[in-house]
Amino acid sequence: MNKKKKHHSYIAFILSVAILLCTGPFTARYVHAEEKKTSGELPAGLKPIQVVEVDSFEEDADAAGEYRLFAKSVAASADFASYSGTYCYSRMNENERSLYDKLTLASDALMSNTVDCRKNGNYCYASTCTYAPLTKAQALSVAWAFYYQNPQYFFYDSYVLTSSTELALVLYSDFAAGSARAEAVAEFQGELRLILNELDQTVNAAANDYEKEYAIYRFVVDRLNYAHSEFDQSVYSCFIRSEDGSCDTVCAGFSKLFCMLANHYGLPAVNAAYSPKAGSGGGHAWSKVYLYGGWYNVDTTWAKTGQDLESYLNRSDAVFQADGHKMYLGSSFELNFDEAWLPEAVEDYADEEHHWAETAVDSEPSCEAYGLVTYTCIDCGEEKTVTLPALGHLWGSGAVTKAPSCTGYGESTVACTRPGCSEKIKTPIAPLGHTSDSGTVTKAGCTKNGKIVYKCKTCGKILKKTVLKKTGHTWDSGKIKRKATETKTGLLVYTCKKCGATKKETLPKLPATAKNVSVSYQTHVQNIGWQNFAKNGETAGTTGASLRLEAVKLRVSGDSKLGVKYRTHVQHLGWQSYVANGTMNGSTGMSLRLEAVEMELTGAHKSLYDIYYRVHVQNYGWLDWAKNGAPAGSEGLSLRMEAMEVVVLPKGTKAPGKTAHPFIQ
Repeated sequence: MNKKKKHHSYIAFILSVAILLCTGPFTARYVHAEEKKTSGELPAGLKPIQVVEVDSFEEDADAAGEYRLFAKSVAASADFASYSGTYCYSRMNENERSLYDKLTLASDALMSNTVDCRKNGNYCYASTCTYAPLTKAQALSVAWAFYYQNPQYFFYDSYVLTSSTELALVLYSDFAAGSARAEAVAEFQGELRLILNELDQTVNAAANDYEKEYAIYRFVVDRLNYAHSEFDQSVYSCFIRSEDGSCDTVCAGFSKLFCMLANHYGLPAVNAAYSPKAGSGGGHAWSKVYLYGGWYNVDTTWAKTGQDLESYLNRSDAVFQADGHKMYLGSSFELNFDEAWLPEAVEDYADEEHHWAETAVDSEPSCEAYGLVTYTCIDCGEEKTVTLPALGHLWGSGAVTKAPSCTGYGESTVACTRPGCSEKIKTPIAPLGHTSDSGTVTKAGCTKNGKIVYKCKTCGKILKKTVLKKTGHTWDSGKIKRKATETKTGLLVYTCKKCGATKKETLPKLPATAKNVSVSYQTHVQNIGWQNFAKNGETAGTTGASLRLEAVKLRVSGDSKLGVKYRTHVQHLGWQSYVANGTMNGSTGMSLRLEAVEMELTGAHKSLYDIYYRVHVQNYGWLDWAKNGAPAGSEGLSLRMEAMEVVVLPKGTKAPGKTAHPFIQ
């Protein structure tokens, strides 16, 4: 999967996972290196966030609702939420969450639809979100938190368009076209499934959350290569390979991939991204992960570029403020969203006295009595006992002592269903509410409305009436009651398929040229080329020679107000566009067979005639006659047309043969 890059093979990925798996069972690694790298020795490639002010956004035809969304009816089909960091969201107030939710819905729609994005100058965007009553600064903080904590929406670039009332996240131009984005989403999800299939084996075998985290940490470090690339601010860069086979990305990609995988496997993670307050230059991003009740800093980028797996795993804020990260935690840089939404890492994971895991339940709690559970430190084996709260009563459905009605309360006596508990309590039963039946239908007729009457199943009250609009007549193709001639009009009678009503249509007199109307047709045959024209039911093509038809030409003569159009179904190409009056349809010089044909009359006199045609098909021989645009031949069976016959007859004339089966598929 690649834009402007060669799609990689999965061999390099499989080798990296194999190396990871061959290291054997994971063991806790708590000793951190004392010597730290300086900021000058390790890279920082986070692109500064950019806010683009606009006067207004393009208006939609449908501007109803709080915000505009291209695909409001599209439901996200994938479990995108499992890759999101939720800590920031949990720290937001109601208004901030409202904007965050709008961005989520808009992004899910982009993952699921093929709608082309709009443009404002050079910036591509899909949805705009109103942010009142938030200030613009507050809204931008929410937008950047969403951008960094939802790396699965890989199509976003690091820009936000904002007006005085709305904002929109900007997409990479490569993903602005709906078809291109849909292709990228499918490939992204396919590659993600491959990654998860491989990681599942290691993560599911982990003995505890630390080993699970370390498996993800090693995977990210081993998979990625630090280098700038086209999509290096997006996790998309972690899923594509350059021509030398590497996944090239910077800290933005490293931290986003780690957070995405950690959250998916149940380890809460947050993306911390710091940019310079003023001027140019790169910022830096790393992750924070939650283990055993505490948050810790993880920097997969510097673990890779510094070739130091221990110094940047599960470290405290104090350690990062003292090592090379202090530059980004200083006064010249700022977090790209509200500081209150980033958890504190109080101490190193290695510095905590114990790391507890539940090992045994000594006594089960009951409805009103506490239980006991034993925890064991995964480092030293020390144990501690913790009380479990009482379960509370588990009330059953009870016996109904007063039945509720649709609008009135009832009552039931319920008992606790836990073994050994005899507690009972009377509980009111809420009114049932009306329960509608499926409706009694009076069908609509061709000229008369029908209705559906819905009643409550319980009390019989009429709840709703729905009018079924009259359907109108559905006419058949009509029967000729009197043929038109050159001196007399004809009569065509149509019958309604539903009610049997009839209507009549007068057929105009035939033109004096009717008896002179002729159809001629020419076929291009395998190994032979163009044959001479055949006409009026003569055979064009071959039978018994196993030679395919490759192209056809048709024309009619004898009536200046009559023409013909036609198209063919070609091997590998499908149905071709219609051509008319002697133009070739099909192909020559490509060795492609014709498989089916459709023909229709055109011109002012087309209603006075019928065009009939039949084809000779490989393995089947002559099929029945088709007419007036119906397909003749086969589709989806890889069978060649070998010959055809065509006639034009005055309207109402008996067909030249059977008409039941002109087409097979």
